Amino acid sequence: MKVYCSREQMIKDILPKGTVGCELGVFAGEFSQFLYHIVKPTKMYLIDGWTLCGEQLFTADQDGNGSVIMSSTVLHQLVVNRFKSDPNVHVWLGWTHEKILEIPDNSLDWIYIDADHSYEGCLRDLELSVSKVKKDGFIMGHDYEINKDKCKNNWIFGVGKAVDTFLERHPEYTMRCKAMDGCVSFCLEVTKN
Repeated sequence: MKVYCSREQMIKDILPKGTVGCELGVFAGEFSQFLYHIVKPTKMYLIDGWTLCGEQLFTADQDGNGSVIMSSTVLHQLVVNRFKSDPNVHVWLGWTHEKILEIPDNSLDWIYIDADHSYEGCLRDLELSVSKVKKDGFIMGHDYEINKDKCKNNWIFGVGKAVDTFLERHPEYTMRCKAMDGCVSFCLEVTKN
């Protein structure tokens, strides 16, 4: 398994340009914009619950530091405004486990999951991703574990357990790499048919 210093390095190394992708959990769209500029996707879906999750949303940076609370309405509008000039970027307001069903099967080259951090929610998003991602594609995500060298907080997420359960249920997948931000990202790929 390869280890990267950051998810940006991982994305630059792994994802080919001109592919089709999806980000589940978008917040203000900064990482979405990074994906957009690096990958130059021919189609990209951005799905988040924004206003369905309450009036205000909480997040921290990719290292799990610098927490911020923002208006969910403002966040949604920020993302809409960021991508309104590109008809190939689809910004969808809704629960990830419902909206992902609207994406055609076997149409995604990659998906990046950073939405529901509970064990059940993350596992559901992982399971739903299998039919949407092509067999040679990637299932990636954030917050697999905490890298204490970079993260000052002691976040408790269900993501790592969900990914481990997913890998037990789907032996055709393997952990290709991790990106060692404070909140560690992961990349899964199919290695067995």
